[in-house]
Amino acid sequence: MPINNPSLDTETFEDLLKEAIKNLPVYSKSWSNYNEADPGITLLELLCFLADNQNYQLNRISEKNYLKFLHLLGDKPRKPTPAKLNISLPKPNEKITFPKGTRLITEDNEILFETESKLTTIPVTLKKILTSSPKGLEDKTDLLENEFLYGFGKIPKNGNSFLLGFDTNYNKKEKLNIGITLDKSITKYYKHYHHEFENNSGHAFYPSCVIQWKYLKNFEKNNPIWEPLSVVEDSTLSLRQNGIVSLNLPFDQIPDYDIDDSGEKLKWILCVLSEGSYEMPPKINSIQLNTINAVQGWSTKQTLGSSNGLPDQSFEILDKPLIHVTKLKVKDLKSNKYSIWNQVEDFDSSGPDDKHYRIDVSGPAVIFGNGEKGDIPESESEIIATFRYGTIRKDLDLNAIKLTLQDKSKSIPGNYNHTIISSGKEPEDIDTAIKRTRYQLRHSTKAVNMNDYENLVKNTPGVVVERVTAVPDSKNNLVNVIVIPKSSLHNPVPTSGFLRTINEYLNKHRMLTTQIKVSGPNYIQVSVSVDVEIQSTVNPSEIKKKITDSLNKFLNPASSGNDKLGWKFGRPVFRSEIYAVIKNIYGVQFITKPYLQAHGKRGTFRYETGKIWIDKTSTVYPGNHSISIRNLNPKKIQSMDYGDK
Repeated sequence: MPINNPSLDTETFEDLLKEAIKNLPVYSKSWSNYNEADPGITLLELLCFLADNQNYQLNRISEKNYLKFLHLLGDKPRKPTPAKLNISLPKPNEKITFPKGTRLITEDNEILFETESKLTTIPVTLKKILTSSPKGLEDKTDLLENEFLYGFGKIPKNGNSFLLGFDTNYNKKEKLNIGITLDKSITKYYKHYHHEFENNSGHAFYPSCVIQWKYLKNFEKNNPIWEPLSVVEDSTLSLRQNGIVSLNLPFDQIPDYDIDDSGEKLKWILCVLSEGSYEMPPKINSIQLNTINAVQGWSTKQTLGSSNGLPDQSFEILDKPLIHVTKLKVKDLKSNKYSIWNQVEDFDSSGPDDKHYRIDVSGPAVIFGNGEKGDIPESESEIIATFRYGTIRKDLDLNAIKLTLQDKSKSIPGNYNHTIISSGKEPEDIDTAIKRTRYQLRHSTKAVNMNDYENLVKNTPGVVVERVTAVPDSKNNLVNVIVIPKSSLHNPVPTSGFLRTINEYLNKHRMLTTQIKVSGPNYIQVSVSVDVEIQSTVNPSEIKKKITDSLNKFLNPASSGNDKLGWKFGRPVFRSEIYAVIKNIYGVQFITKPYLQAHGKRGTFRYETGKIWIDKTSTVYPGNHSISIRNLNPKKIQSMDYGDK
């Protein structure tokens, strides 16, 4: 049952005055005139009036109070976040340059976007997409029209790559922006990474793999010679999210080759997995050329007014709704010099010479200090602000909008293809911020017991953990943290970057004297051998497949039986449970006693009567099962006694 806030304003002015007059004989026996004409009573009325006002204010918590409380707790309402898109332009007939800030608009002119950087579109067409593995080259060009493409295979291995073949007569060195869109299962997996890192600046993240981009310089006697390419930017984070890979391509040094014996000569570049691996293999949905980032809202630069040299000046921003102020300068007209001022949440820590300002979002307005808390702009100096504004709606269907360039002088027509990088977020109100802060305060941010370690690992920014267990090791005075990354494999193994990211995060939250060791699990492979008799009406191959799938699911560290969390660390494998898994499959009549076989590190498991014992830091994964299927003997059916079940 919630506790109601107490009322602090319980006494009126009359109550306070009556109580004060009642106590006068106690403190002053010579005071005899209690009428309103007495100057002492007048002063007493004034004090009671001030006390009444103070009680009234104590009983009312304003919005400014809540903002200050949030600030003291190290939090604040989150500001609006504009949506971001990747815009892909069609192939132009010639090289065209679009400056930074080129504006794009929707058909109804309500939603505004602008480019975040300069884009030079060049006449180049992506003709072919090949994958390369030890098996050889495979043409995957048509695959992207219907489904996704595994860039480095279902199980990424060092040396696996994919190739892009270009058809172009362009012969100069130019930056080419390649927009890459990944399958939703991958972007959803790494969604935790992006939002957490926006709010956890300074947290270390170590990539789990390294990819390299190269171009085909020579191809003689089926011996390709690849040269490294200069990567200007990779916003895909090595194919972990939708983004753009910007490459400096020396088209004048890339000859045309028929690398796959298809009869078509093209210019080739390659993306190869050179080190490490992925927890989730990249699934590529589309590859587009001449791609640029666009952000919701329009940037503008305006002179807000002139300073009068007085404290607490406020300058209104007329263009609404305001997203954020990117820069504020004050121009001294006497010296004709500019000074850059910095935005702060409040002036509590500002000194008299600090060039600070704050933003009142409700205005919106720019507010300066009073000379003691924050400097005052010189009299008659101009206030110049660069800011972004525009409507941000969380219910906006970004997939349905159509964008066109506002600059119609360019020769590229369109609606253009676009990919959502992140959806816009409306500004957070105070009530939502308070609820979020209360939720965060209820969760431990200090690792004291084993549950704290496990919860912190699950919320480590940059990684997604499938299972984790923390085991104390009193002998060596440390805590063993064993993690399994989220993956599609039966026995996912965390990479060194994955483990190092978690270790760095835990080091910031552990107790001072606690030592931590973060590692992957010790896997024990469990295989089942069993003879099964089935009904004559069922298909033997289908039954065998169902038994294999059921055993694999039951012994999976990621999803075990009805437990979606997977096989628990240290949980034994019981023969009776294996028996029950097989017996519950429709069509199975008789099974022999299942034979269990385990493979793994010596000392981490042992055979016991009816089960396999495993170490508390180990888990299991399915091996190769031996399942013998035969139809039920009719004589066995006749001899069965159905009278007692």
